[in-house]
Amino acid sequence: MDESESEDSLYLAVSSETAKLPLVLERVAQFARSQGHRESDALLLVVRELLMNAIVHGNESDPSRVALVRVARRGRFFEVQVDDEGEGFDSESLDLDLPEAPQYPMRRGLVLVHELSEKLSFERGGSRVRAIVDPDDSRPDSDRGRNGYAAEKSSREESCTSPMAKSL
Repeated sequence: MDESESEDSLYLAVSSETAKLPLVLERVAQFARSQGHRESDALLLVVRELLMNAIVHGNESDPSRVALVRVARRGRFFEVQVDDEGEGFDSESLDLDLPEAPQYPMRRGLVLVHELSEKLSFERGGSRVRAIVDPDDSRPDSDRGRNGYAAEKSSREESCTSPMAKSL
C-alpha cells in the first residue's frame, strides 16, 4: 500500500486484495484522530464499503489493479473518494432504497453508504465515488441535511438522499 498525507488529506493506493482492508481502515482512523476527531464508525464504514466495492466489483479482485482512496478534511466533515480501474456501472439507475430482503448482501453496501453520507455522488461512469461524511453522526441531534452541503445538491444527488436521511 502506497500512501501520502498532506495537512488535511490522506491518499492511499491499494492493490485489489480484500486482505488490505484492515490496514486501510487503521490508517484512516489514525488520520481522523490526527484531524482532531475520535474514531468515527460512520467514516470507517463508508471507507470500508466503498473500497470493498472498488476491489470486488470495479477491479474484480485483480491484485494487479489498484484502488485509490482519498480522505480529506472539509470543515467538520470528511470527503471520501474511492476510484477503481473498472469499467464502471450505470449509477443513474441505481436504487439506493433498502432492499426488500435486507439479509441478502446485494446492494447493501451502497445503501449503507447512502444512509451514512451527507452527500453521495458517482463520477467517471461509476468508477469514482465521493461521499461526504459527518464524523459526529452518532449525535442524536444531528443536523444531517441542514449543513452547507444540502444547498449544493444537484437533482441526481437529491435523488440519492433517502427518506431516512431527510428525517434525521
